[in-house]
Amino acid sequence: MIRFLFIAVAFCSPFFLLAQQDCEDHPLIERFPKTTLEWCETQSFGSYHIAVGPQTGYKNIDDWVDVEGKIYRLYYILKGQASVSEVYQNYRNELKRSEFEILANGAFPQRNVKKEVGGNTWMGTAYAKNPYPINSGVQLFHGSSDSGGMGYIAAKLQRPDLTAYAVIAAYQHHADEVLICIDIIEQEALRDNQVQVNTDYLARELQEKGTVSIYGIEFEYDKYDLLPASKPILKVIADFLQQQKNINLYVIGHTDMRGTLTYNLTLSEKRAQAVVDYLVSKHGIRRDRLEGKGVGPLAPKSTNETETGRQLNRRVELVKKVK
Repeated sequence: MIRFLFIAVAFCSPFFLLAQQDCEDHPLIERFPKTTLEWCETQSFGSYHIAVGPQTGYKNIDDWVDVEGKIYRLYYILKGQASVSEVYQNYRNELKRSEFEILANGAFPQRNVKKEVGGNTWMGTAYAKNPYPINSGVQLFHGSSDSGGMGYIAAKLQRPDLTAYAVIAAYQHHADEVLICIDIIEQEALRDNQVQVNTDYLARELQEKGTVSIYGIEFEYDKYDLLPASKPILKVIADFLQQQKNINLYVIGHTDMRGTLTYNLTLSEKRAQAVVDYLVSKHGIRRDRLEGKGVGPLAPKSTNETETGRQLNRRVELVKKVK
């Protein structure tokens, strides 16, 4: 267990659960002595952008680690004689002892405009991709007459049962007050198969939205041959079409953004057509009720910069035809 660590999560989203009355330290981490936990947020699944390189231009950092998972954000205040340097060193040492890999770190005890990791100017650029909600009360970028420098640590913990990232910022807001922001991201793929796909689900989604994303239709790598694991979900689609005789569908293939656009457009259309052919040949669905098309990477569901995002983008969508 990390005994002294600070946590914070940076998102302003309707999916965040504000828990100011029930804020708790993250189970991996005990708070720094004599700090108070002023604010927190938790997001069950989201994207987070970890800056790990220096500022290379105006408000620009080239090196990032983009991750997705469950995000915890906590904001602590430490009052007394502790300095930002002491807080920074304590957390860095504890992370190392707890077998975190340090991805980036830096600290400057005095107020500055440094563009290196941990500098005041750098920090503003690093957190621009992970902004705090306006009503959070976080004062990380609000100076005072006697404010000082900053420190920053980004680290990764790899265990058989968990991959987690910690992002820690410390700020000498006053001579006798240090602010601590900690973001913890527990990396876990979003599993769409947690939603039970059955004929009722398909009917509801197509009625309400006109489209439904299907995960679980699998193909051989870089090919359009269906794998046996696809049979259960294809059976559900066939059952739905047999129940709903008046519904016709576009079957749309989607890919991630790896490879050329021309290649992905062709691959996605062949995969969509393979689904149509299977439903016709194996389940007796009339061919004129189905039309396969491919749009490649042109309608993503998520970022193409992480593997989790790419998994969400590789899918088949059913789109209800409207006369």
